[in-house]
Amino acid sequence: MITGREPNIIRCMEPEIAAKQEAARLAAEARHAAEVEKLEQQIFLKYLKGRRAEAKLWFINPLGHKPSTIEPGHPDFTIWVKGKCFCIEMKAAGGKLSKEQENAISCLQGLDHEVHIAWNAGQATRIVEFYLSVLTTSKNDKPKFND
Repeated sequence: MITGREPNIIRCMEPEIAAKQEAARLAAEARHAAEVEKLEQQIFLKYLKGRRAEAKLWFINPLGHKPSTIEPGHPDFTIWVKGKCFCIEMKAAGGKLSKEQENAISCLQGLDHEVHIAWNAGQATRIVEFYLSVLTTSKNDKPKFND
């Protein structure tokens, strides 16, 4: 029976072995977070494509399977709705912004552009829906996009 009083197996290891185990654990967590972030981005991308098909917005998102030509650190999604442009950076729970991302976000905000951090597709969707509800367009006023 585990009572919480048993020693942690890592504490029983030699320091160099424990350090390797800790490094392996952290690497596995990072890989998992990247997979979760990619899945959440794919879900959000499907939502955005649907809204673009309705002529509600336009967006850009670098392809994840190819090297990007977009400046390093630029947020994952740049989205235009009527009269407004904003960006969304997606992170998995526990994810951290890189130095390039912090610099890009700071620069964009300095230029009066809004940048949001979303931790999942649902949160990113709510951000977009907020802008669409605030900046409602009439049916005669819809922009036309070619897909």
